[in-house]
Parts: sequence; structure tokens; C-alpha cells
Amino acid sequence: HYSVPGDVAVLKDGSGYMTYVYASDTGGNVYRINVGSTDDTGTIFTSWTNNSTASDIILASMSETNHARKFINGPTVVPSPGFNAVLIGSGDREHPLVTDYACGNPVWDSLTSSYLPQTAGTYVTNQFYMLVDKPTGYPSPTLTPSSLVDVTYGTTSATTAAGTTTITNVTSGVTTTSTKGWRFNFGQCEQTVNEALTIAGSTFFGTNTPSRDSGGTSCTADLGIARGYAVDYLSGNATYNNRSGVYVGGGMPPSPVAGVVDVDGTKVPFCIGCINADEANSSALQGGKVTINPTGSRYRPYWYMEGE
Repeated sequence: HYSVPGDVAVLKDGSGYMTYVYASDTGGNVYRINVGSTDDTGTIFTSWTNNSTASDIILASMSETNHARKFINGPTVVPSPGFNAVLIGSGDREHPLVTDYACGNPVWDSLTSSYLPQTAGTYVTNQFYMLVDKPTGYPSPTLTPSSLVDVTYGTTSATTAAGTTTITNVTSGVTTTSTKGWRFNFGQCEQTVNEALTIAGSTFFGTNTPSRDSGGTSCTADLGIARGYAVDYLSGNATYNNRSGVYVGGGMPPSPVAGVVDVDGTKVPFCIGCINADEANSSALQGGKVTINPTGSRYRPYWYMEGE
């Protein structure tokens, strides 16, 4: 009974046929539909998942009490060896103000130019997730935040052995692991406001945090603090030295967009809105060149032999 306001993510096989459809809703849930085939009359369905109820296709439920942690934007999915990596961040861009439920109207401290800490439960702790989804089945029980390793702090690594990928985090000498994925927390009142994009092994997305000037006498519009994130999609580690950077001008960054342009006969991959978190004065509309370093061997998909 929750709405699905974001785009669905569709995966296809090598022949261009749909294989899986991923979606998320405002209740903090993530779903997968297995796409099969039909006969010529459209009456016999083969290899489709049972879609009679949401519980038949649910992968994860990431919300808090009263389902306050929402997914307004759809997931991005990266096919990986043995699994699909489902990446998504929570937030409610329709309620971005400091007085809205997601922030809880905290007290502003003029001495530190920041909000005073709040009691847990009086605001929404938004998060970003990477779910390890093996389409051969559905997780039982359904994945929750506690199923994932917390990579908010510390150092993280991702290793694959015998077809299983394990994410390991070490924080203050404490080691935690998970084969289900990772998560990290946003700052107080911060929330995802656009759809993530993964390119060249890095996932890019943007957030907004409401801000308040110390005296409350400013005559200019306050669009909040806009941040751009760049993280390794397998581990959640920062792509650069910093996991995120501040965009000039605040507001809500649009979703990043990538493509390929022809420059004097050379194909050049690019991305608009893919931040370099180490650079100052970045813009959410700033374009940049993407460096793609494919790993593994490449083989010709065909061959031929010339006769005499």
C-alpha cells in the first residue's frame, strides 16, 4: 500500500530481453520481479515470479518505526559476478525543511553554527545501501539494515571467494562482516534527493541538509547544504580522499547523467553531476571526463577465416 514514485531499474540479457525489474517504495522497501517468457497467446507464463502480493517479491525493508525512512528515487543496479548490486539512498525530498519530520526541528547552536544533537527517534536517520542480490531466490528473512555491515566509519574491503562476496569493515579495532551488503549513515537531517548513478566502479548521488543562519536575520534564500557523494560500489569506500563534497549554491542536486561523446573521432566518456569530492567549489551541473579501466581479459565475440 506504499507508492512507487521512482523509476524502476531494468536488467537485460545479452539478447536484449528483460530479465529482472527492481523497484522501491515510500515504505522503505526494495523489490525484484523475475521476468520470464510467455506463449504466443500470452496466456502461459514461464519463469515469472509470483507477483500476486508484495511479499512475494520483496528483497529488503529498510525503514524505521512508522516507515519514516523512504525511497523517493528508484534504485540503480550493477550486474556483478554472482549477484546484482542494488544501490539506493533514503530520504524525502518533498519534506526538506528543518521543521519537517525528517529533521525534527532541532535547536541551532550559534556558537558552533550547527544543530544540537537530538534524542534518537525524534528524527529520521537516513542511509545509503548496497544490497547483494542473488536472483536465484529471495532472502529469508527479508533484508533489514542490521543485515548489512555498517561502513559509516573505519576501513572496508570486499573480497570474493567460492562465488560469495564478503564485505568486511574494521572500526576502532572491531571487525564486522556481511555477505548481504553494506550501509552508511548520513549526517543529522541529511537525506538523498536524487537517483544514484554507477559508472567506472563508482556510485554518484546527491543529498541535501537544511541549514539555518545563526541570527535568523538573513535576507537571502537558504537552499540548504547540497552534497555530492562518490563511493566504490562494492565497499562504500570513498572514491577520492573524501566520501562527499559540498556543492556551491546549495539546493537539491539533479541526478547525475553519463554518456559518450565523439571528440575529433575519439569516443570520450563523460558524466555531469559526478563530483570529485576533493575539489572545492564544485557544481551539481559540472561535467567531467570519466576514466574507465576494464579488468579481466577481452575476447572477440566472433571469428572468420579467409579462404584462398
